[in-house]
Amino acid sequence: MNKTLNESMKSISQSRIALLAAVMTPLSLVSTACMDVADGEAVAEVADLKISEPADRSDKKANADLLGDCSVHGDGRLYCGNVYDAPIYHGPNYAHGAIDFMRTTYSWFDCWAYGVEHEGRNFTWYHTVGDVYGHKGYMPAGFVFTSPKFDDHPDWYGLRHCDE
Repeated sequence: MNKTLNESMKSISQSRIALLAAVMTPLSLVSTACMDVADGEAVAEVADLKISEPADRSDKKANADLLGDCSVHGDGRLYCGNVYDAPIYHGPNYAHGAIDFMRTTYSWFDCWAYGVEHEGRNFTWYHTVGDVYGHKGYMPAGFVFTSPKFDDHPDWYGLRHCDE
């Protein structure tokens, strides 16, 4: 099977690989695959990208679809992709600066709140627990790969409003 796989991978022309790379690059994916042929064997390498700015609202749904499920599950939590190293704030505002960061790129959020307008051009913030210090706080929706429609009314999709 490995011999067949290696032969199949060798038969892919360089132009197809270049085309695939050109198509994948603008999607700002968390990882990209690069293929190379070394000593007659096909080698696949994965390069992780660090995304340090919020996702553009128009690309959020596309990114969520590519990264996996983005929905409220039976436990009442939203599970969705998010920007690597996204900041988490004490409340749904920037008043005291970031208190934690999300190092995972697929996370859970247990509720939502309205707050100050943020990079995502809306007022929705999602409550979660940070990965670095374990602090509970809010992530601006601009860093979560939800659709703009979801951000407008998370409660319509089953995510509860945070009790404050």
